[in-house]
Amino acid sequence: MAVAFATLVTNADYGLGALALARSLRQTGSEAPLYVLAGPGADGLDALEALRIVPVLASPALPGTCAEIWRRLGLDGTPQDQRLPEAAAWGGYPGGLPVSKGPPLFPRLPAE
Repeated sequence: MAVAFATLVTNADYGLGALALARSLRQTGSEAPLYVLAGPGADGLDALEALRIVPVLASPALPGTCAEIWRRLGLDGTPQDQRLPEAAAWGGYPGGLPVSKGPPLFPRLPAE
């Protein structure tokens, strides 16, 4: 029997709950897929906006990973090209960009 988990997100608070659920499932070692159903009140641009800001702030410590996140978001240039504090202001994600999927940026370590 196949197992999967599903949750409904209707606003940003439920979106944080879905992230907590995903993190908890992965920490238990579950490899079952998690499906997140987003209702009309759940704006996916909030997640993309957060993913735009994180590489700007983290690029000094993780330049390669942050550049890959930036590329996958379809943004021009690199996170290192951005200047603070303007680049970290909320509302800079332009929307309408194709988002690329790729292999995990932080793969799970094999069990010992």
